[in-house]
Amino acid sequence: MIRLLLFYGFLVFSLIGCESVGLLTSIRNYYEVAPQVKLGEDKEKALGLLLPAQEKLYGWEKKAPESYKEGGNLVEIYYFRTGWQTDGLTTDDEFVPYVFTNGVLTSIGWTALGGPKTVGQVIQPAPVTNIEVNQEKN
Repeated sequence: MIRLLLFYGFLVFSLIGCESVGLLTSIRNYYEVAPQVKLGEDKEKALGLLLPAQEKLYGWEKKAPESYKEGGNLVEIYYFRTGWQTDGLTTDDEFVPYVFTNGVLTSIGWTALGGPKTVGQVIQPAPVTNIEVNQEKN
């Protein structure tokens, strides 16, 4: 029975570990290329550096780009994964937005957008009960 539990535990850990490897690699890759991207650069140059850094992400690990018109200008927002919480949620605070106005990078980060709309939830460990303490002593 213990061998079976160990096997299933290893299997689950392996699957979770493999999934997070691509996520963590993409985050590391972002931090390697991000300093090369400067305000005022054209969209093609900036995205040419940033998009390949995050190609290992699954669809649910990404945040879709957004776009809108403002005063005759085309505003496009691309989000890049820069963090990961183990809460099972994909929230804004795990990304950095890059804002392009008419194809030129005009903003990096949440300041111009008024801050992230969603944030991760800190998961507190379950409290230890007297029953658990007594079981450990036996």
